[in-house]
Amino acid sequence: RRYLKPDEAQRLIEAAAPHLKGPIEFALLTGVRFSNWVGLDWSQIDMRARTITFRVKSKRPGGKVLTIPMSEGVLVLLARYGPKDAGPVWFYKGKPFRDITDGWRAALRRAGIEDFRVHDLRHTAATWMRQRGVPLEVVRDVLGHADIRTTQLYAHVERAELRAAVDELAGQLRQEGGRWTK
Repeated sequence: RRYLKPDEAQRLIEAAAPHLKGPIEFALLTGVRFSNWVGLDWSQIDMRARTITFRVKSKRPGGKVLTIPMSEGVLVLLARYGPKDAGPVWFYKGKPFRDITDGWRAALRRAGIEDFRVHDLRHTAATWMRQRGVPLEVVRDVLGHADIRTTQLYAHVERAELRAAVDELAGQLRQEGGRWTK
């Protein structure tokens, strides 16, 4: 399980073929599953309400419904694609695409990124949310996880964040003359 640093993500987007740049950026900005972003349809998108509704993996037949709000970045990204009432959002050579394997591998190679799967875009989004202070419960809801333990596997914590957390504790108490005081 791996996630991208912001500079790696930028390199990946820049190295991607034109038809993959938007979808990769969308995945990073939303954290949705590959099957949901690769098959994104305009009928799922409400530009006015700034929401996107997906059917996500679930034990329920047909999956469960997940509606996520659109950030300004997602709104601007989708607006560049000329919103419609229905139909696929992403195209390659005039046809909706489903398989991005060759383009994905080429983008990784050109960006100099190793050991990174398409699914790791989801890990990246979760980790970035946590690094910016988004509560784990909110990350869980954005990702559509039923169990927060799954979210914990996605939202990676770096050593520097752990150090900062314990430094915050030390800031609460100061030792004066051998005693801890507030």
